[in-house]
Amino acid sequence: MNEKLQYAEMLEIPYSTCSVNYKPPRKRLFKTRKKTDTEVKGELIEKINQSAEPLEVKPDKEIIEEKINEVNGLVKGNEPESVGQELNNIEPTYQENETVVIRAKKKPKLKINILAVQFALIGVLALTIILTNALLPQSGINTFISKVFHGNEQSLEVVDERLYTEFDAGLPTDNAQIVLSEGVMTFSNDGTIYPPCDGVVSAIENTENGYTVEITHNANFKTVITGLTHAYFGLDDSVKSNIPVGYAESDFASVCFYNGEGVAITNYTVGENGVEWVV
Repeated sequence: MNEKLQYAEMLEIPYSTCSVNYKPPRKRLFKTRKKTDTEVKGELIEKINQSAEPLEVKPDKEIIEEKINEVNGLVKGNEPESVGQELNNIEPTYQENETVVIRAKKKPKLKINILAVQFALIGVLALTIILTNALLPQSGINTFISKVFHGNEQSLEVVDERLYTEFDAGLPTDNAQIVLSEGVMTFSNDGTIYPPCDGVVSAIENTENGYTVEITHNANFKTVITGLTHAYFGLDDSVKSNIPVGYAESDFASVCFYNGEGVAITNYTVGENGVEWVV
């Protein structure tokens, strides 16, 4: 080995070095591609470029000279003159105020925001549907939407096509004596009047003899109550057979039934449990 290099190591001349350390990735369930040296080097350059201060390498000239003088003082008198001359011939190599700055050219990256694209597509689709509904009422989209949202309602609607003989009709009152004549029931005492079956108030009229209330049970069966002093329900109100529909204070109150053709029903009798149809 060269003697100059051996004595140079004895001088302990300081020098600057640079090492690259990176944290190894964690083990994952699925293997990922290992980065190449070129990619790691590129990432290092990018991090250096983003730092606020440049990388500087500044060896200390004074420390080198002091180390040389200390060694020369130790070997004088103990080593041959050739050793001292060799030491004097050693010249430190350094660079004053050397600054190393690495600048890497950044490549522009094209980033696409997937979420923004999805919102944009939803907005375009909503705008298309609104314009189609406004300009083309009979378009395919409108037809599809109407079938989806209104088709189930129509299919669930049940039409009551029962005949009046299939209803269990109750008596309109239980506090008065009922007289039946040609299909018309009249009451001799005052009291509350009940509808014979559940239904809807389809007509109401205030006359000189009191209120006249028409209750529709279905397309084939109606009840008409006349002579009410007070009516408790209005037009299109739903009524129940166990809730009074009005009150009568005179002998003019009466109840009669009609079929779907508007003909008075007379083929029934009054029993203890309600109306009994005669077929």
